Amino acid sequence: MSKGKFIVAVAALTLLSGLALAQSWTFMVTLEPEVGASHNLTMAVTAGATDGYDDYLDVPYFTPPDGKGAFFPLDDPVHPAYTKLSTDARGIETTDYTYWVMRTEGYYGLDPRIAVWVIDDLPDSTVGFFHIGSKLVSHSVDSVSDWVDMATADTFEFGPGEDAVVRFTPIDMVDEEPPYICGFIPVNGASGVENDVNINFDIYDNIRGVDLSAVDFTLWYDTGDTIEDAVDLISWTPLVGGYRATLAPPDGYWPDTTGIFYSVSACDLATPPNCMGSDSVIGFTTTEVPPGYRPAVFREPQPAGGCD
Repeated sequence: MSKGKFIVAVAALTLLSGLALAQSWTFMVTLEPEVGASHNLTMAVTAGATDGYDDYLDVPYFTPPDGKGAFFPLDDPVHPAYTKLSTDARGIETTDYTYWVMRTEGYYGLDPRIAVWVIDDLPDSTVGFFHIGSKLVSHSVDSVSDWVDMATADTFEFGPGEDAVVRFTPIDMVDEEPPYICGFIPVNGASGVENDVNINFDIYDNIRGVDLSAVDFTLWYDTGDTIEDAVDLISWTPLVGGYRATLAPPDGYWPDTTGIFYSVSACDLATPPNCMGSDSVIGFTTTEVPPGYRPAVFREPQPAGGCD
């Protein structure tokens, strides 16, 4: 190998090593179930770790003689002997959240439990972001409704019968972009549109996905009439990264020579959600149909996904 190729190879290996190290970290949270009691739990991310028990990476927790402690609960059918950890290492995940559930045992008082951490010990923000919340012991992490940014506070209270939950968001999945809407049929400003044409449009969100429950849709005519609850008349077809909306004329046909307008906006499934800053407003004008004449119309179906 020439000297030049050797230097390039060493530089490449150094860069890859740096990237691997940037994704390897540990962080400790202390649970204080009552005054004078504290238990340290360590979460980690490193290459080769899994969601189950990992020899040499995870540290098992065993209930002490007095029955009081704190642990990460574990359900690993491959290693059924290990159901509790004091150090829980996970693999490098760049496209989804990682959760650590922290639970106390042997404490029966009704006072809040407290989780404590050192903000300066949080892994660098170039790795990702940390939030903490709580849930009932019997519930899943999906039930956590309020998340606290661990970079802005160093304590968190949770109640008896609850778990504290840490959520790690890797930097690669940080979502600050709202959904976008395109593929409007009929196109905006079209005139002479036949009276039985469906409205179609596509909503996309490339990271967390579209929250259909947060779609805001209003339909009105230039006569001043507004169709109530028009969003409930939309049928949704899943697309890769989004949905196609189809809205048939509410009464079977649009009114003749009438301006049909609608506005639509959407939010994604991020926490907190990213919402469109303004509505997309689309309009078209229908054609005039001779009295009593409603011909059958046959059209080629529109392709799913009309956005570039």
